[in-house]
This record gives sequence, C-alpha cells and structure tokens, in this order.
Amino acid sequence: MAKRYRRLRCKDCGELIDREDLVFCERCGEPLHEWCTMGIDVYGYEDARLCEECAEELEDEIKDSDEYGYSDARCPLCGTPYVREENLVWCPNCGYEPF
Repeated sequence: MAKRYRRLRCKDCGELIDREDLVFCERCGEPLHEWCTMGIDVYGYEDARLCEECAEELEDEIKDSDEYGYSDARCPLCGTPYVREENLVWCPNCGYEPF
C-alpha cells in the first residue's frame, strides 16, 4: 500500500501544492508554490522566498526605515538595512538590535 501524505494549500493562490513544488515563506512559515514566492529588491532579500503579504510588509518596514534616516545603516552581522518600528531599530534578517 502506498504511503499517503496530506497536501497543503498555497497561502497566496489557494491551490493544492504538489510535494515537488512545496516551499515555505521564510518569514511566516506558511506553505507556498515555488512560483508564488516573491523576493524584494533589497540587499539580502533578492532571492528570498516570501509570501505576497510578508513581501509587502517587509517592503513597508524598509521604506519606513528610509523615512527615519536609517537607510544607510546596515546590520554589522549580515549587512541588511535596519528597520525602525516606533522606538526600536533592528535587523529584519537576523534580529540584531544596535541600540
């Protein structure tokens, strides 16, 4: 008897995912088709596997950090631009907090 596995639905398109096409969002961990993933045009995230929602959130966070003058500041551990949320500045890639 063949072993059966549960197929997951893609967070972005809602279709069932075959095992060979299954990847997970690097930010929220939700299942996606490989072709439904998105990267963003930021150092360290060009080839990221992100769902549409997480890609938009990350772009907004990085845009906000540019607005507050943190666009040139990069994490000393991984080189990713810092993100500012309220009174907190941190690296969205590795979690490093410089202050």
